Amino acid sequence: MQFAVLAAIGLTVAAAVIVALVRQAYATQAEQRAIARARLATELVLDGRLHHSDLAAPVKPARRDQLDRLFATSVLRDGIFSGTLYSRRAAPVYSTRPNGTPPRDAGVAVRAALDGKVVARVGTSGGTPKRVLYTYVPVALGGGRASGVVVLAQDFGPISAATRHSTLVVAAVLEGVLLGLLLLLGPPLARASRRIESQVAELDWLATHDELTGLANRSGFSRGLERVAAEQGASATVMLVDLESFHEFNDTLGPAWADELLVKAAARLRTVEGPILLARTGEDEFGLLLPHAESHPTGYVDAIRSAFATPLTIGDQRVVIDVRIGSAQLPLHGNEPDVLLRRAGVALSIAKQAGVAAQTYDPDHDSSDVSRMALTTELRIALREQRLVVHYQPQADLATGAIRGVEALIRWQHPQRGLLPASEFIEAAEQTGLIADIRRLVIESSAAQWETWRAAGSKLDIAVNLSAVDLLDPELPREIESALSKHAMPAEYLVLEITERTLLRSEQQGNNVLRDLQRIGARLAVDDYGTGYSSLAALRNLHARQVKLDRTFVQGLPGDGANEAIVRSTIELAHTLGATVVAEGVETRAQWDHLARVGCDVAQGYLIGHALSPDAVLPLVQTHPSVHIAA
Repeated sequence: MQFAVLAAIGLTVAAAVIVALVRQAYATQAEQRAIARARLATELVLDGRLHHSDLAAPVKPARRDQLDRLFATSVLRDGIFSGTLYSRRAAPVYSTRPNGTPPRDAGVAVRAALDGKVVARVGTSGGTPKRVLYTYVPVALGGGRASGVVVLAQDFGPISAATRHSTLVVAAVLEGVLLGLLLLLGPPLARASRRIESQVAELDWLATHDELTGLANRSGFSRGLERVAAEQGASATVMLVDLESFHEFNDTLGPAWADELLVKAAARLRTVEGPILLARTGEDEFGLLLPHAESHPTGYVDAIRSAFATPLTIGDQRVVIDVRIGSAQLPLHGNEPDVLLRRAGVALSIAKQAGVAAQTYDPDHDSSDVSRMALTTELRIALREQRLVVHYQPQADLATGAIRGVEALIRWQHPQRGLLPASEFIEAAEQTGLIADIRRLVIESSAAQWETWRAAGSKLDIAVNLSAVDLLDPELPREIESALSKHAMPAEYLVLEITERTLLRSEQQGNNVLRDLQRIGARLAVDDYGTGYSSLAALRNLHARQVKLDRTFVQGLPGDGANEAIVRSTIELAHTLGATVVAEGVETRAQWDHLARVGCDVAQGYLIGHALSPDAVLPLVQTHPSVHIAA
């Protein structure tokens, strides 16, 4: 229904535009015919029968009578109802209607006609609403330059009526064709819509659930936590439950029995009442998202331990499983899902080390906060001393092997620790406000590097990552426009990568920034596709030109049925919506071949190349225009 309404509106607007253009064309054509009649009357009748004196000064009464007869018998026909002669000084010297009011801009039009042009103007006649077409035709007596100008007035009503009739006929035919097209396309498009909806639902389930236990996986758990965190004044508790001695059980009895143990452990956790969401977040780790609990949620801890008090029967073995529990609270211990999960993990590690049943997160036990302060100080110094550099990881066309783009990746040339990837410092940069400085560095460096590569004969797409903080900064579009203009980089070569989770966090405030980025013309891409809040919503609302498949879906290719289904369906969905697909984490020839076979567009990963310094990219493109993928 939504499509039908939008399609009807779109077709109506399109029809209106076409009708307006057709009307204009018909009006122009009718005017040209009227002008041609006036010109023909001048050249065939008046040029040979006018005297030089007729155009030099106001005509004498005797000559006026002659001209009146000439105009009445030979000129005033086919809609032409008056004629006027103008001298070279643009002054009227004769008129068939001597008391008539000349057109408002007659002087301007006469002077234009004296230069040898035929001029037409539509105006009113004698203060009445009647519309008149005035045609100004130069008169060259004896050849050469114009001796004067003849102004012939024609009733515009018949011209307008003919145009209106022709337009109505075209409009009726066009509306019939468009309506028939809508009726013809409606059923197949409805079926396609239902198929896409089914595929999206299947993709969503595969991407957010654990096949073994049927529970949500880590991505699904993060998604649920994001929903809760997005609510105003929300509070909740994240619990991580670890199965003690699971690895020993796996090594002793084998993976098949270990899988059965996990399935039955999940069933025991399902008996615990109260969780908003239950998930398998690791190999032997489960997550529970609970409604608001006190700082020591002993009631849930007791319920979880009671669920495992009875031994599990695995095959012919009875197994007693103990559990360790770590928890963190929203918003007390953080508002971001990744932060809460990490801090719940810190609490779980403390519980395991101390040999206690459960532990709630305590900042005193988390040394990372202290180290982050030191890291932030070093990062400020690194920015000031220009130790942050941009490297570029190549992206190859899966069909041809050609290097068609790069992803800009920030690196820190640390004096003691060497070259550090962004994962070592980007979180600290976001939390301390340094991310804006890093963003400006990446955008400026990328645009400048593109200009250098272009001068050497290579034009590559450059992808730049944007964070949630970036999308809340109204200065971002202006910065990008300035960098592109400074280095003469066309906007279509810039790809701005935005993760689904980033879109969720900045859904309200970031909308204006996203609209401005689209206005600039930069290509928007959904990064880490399939791991965020709503894949379909991200593609629809962002009008994404590119989709980046997360490496977690590429790692199992080929052979992993679930990942193959996700990749294949994602490619089909993206292509349906007009977006290209980039697969991250391509490391083997088998992955390359499988992705090429299912229609993926671009590959990125260690098989193509690691992140390279700017000076190393150009030789790779120039000496190896097509990537050689060894079998």
